Amino acid sequence: MTDPATVPRNTELSLPVVETFHSLQGEGLHAGRSAFFIRLAGCSVGCSWCDTRHSWQAEDHPRRSLQELEQELAGAAAAGAAFAVLTGGEPLEHDLGPLYELLAAAAVPLPLHLETSGADPVVLSGRFAWITLSPKRHRPPTTELLAACDELKVVVHEPADLAFAEAMAAQALAARAARAPGCEPHPAGADGQQRSPASHGLAAGGAMAQAVAARPPMTRQDRANDQSPVATGDGDWSFALPVPATRPGPALLLQPGWNCRRGQELAVEFVRSHPAWRLSLQSHKWLGVR
Repeated sequence: MTDPATVPRNTELSLPVVETFHSLQGEGLHAGRSAFFIRLAGCSVGCSWCDTRHSWQAEDHPRRSLQELEQELAGAAAAGAAFAVLTGGEPLEHDLGPLYELLAAAAVPLPLHLETSGADPVVLSGRFAWITLSPKRHRPPTTELLAACDELKVVVHEPADLAFAEAMAAQALAARAARAPGCEPHPAGADGQQRSPASHGLAAGGAMAQAVAARPPMTRQDRANDQSPVATGDGDWSFALPVPATRPGPALLLQPGWNCRRGQELAVEFVRSHPAWRLSLQSHKWLGVR
């Protein structure tokens, strides 16, 4: 696996790229939409169930200029892509600021989405229209990513993953509250030092997870806007996703591990009895789409 401390930053305005391709987003709230994917190389997280292990070693893949990536993205936009997705690997093991700036200034800019584990010690670089955080039990995410994510998607293989998912939802809620003006500081530990939400561990999941589940229900108008096409005002059409601005936390999703029957059973049963959560499926794999 790649040590993020040894990964070259974008000083030469290039990134190690495993592949780029135009397909459909298969997971999360944007599932089924046309998307252009940029899969970056380099990942130190090392998930045992990872289906892109070939992306772990950054040095095994060619570095491509940001201008090349911009040209490919423009071509995908002309072919109907609704947005671009930076995935990996772990994209945030690279400085994404220069890529964001170049794409933002492109003649045909697309909304830029990020898929990340948020694993400590990565730092959020660049700006994104949508951030999918998929936290890992063995490498919990940073408070920064918990506060910034638009959807929280936890992969489920065993019961401990459900407890972890509730803890992550609680910590995301706390991280956003801490970012709001006039918020109270995080509780102090026995040594008197303030703790970030992530430092509370799974023990934070109880009362705060209940607070996440108790978020206000969607109104009739919210449901009317649920993934329905709406005009953006500039002639473009996009989708109003079911994350009302009045809700303090990200959208909550459980995704069964691929070919994991136990994970499917656990995720389906949990979502059935926890209305704040949704089920995410790897629909591209079911369909045989890249």
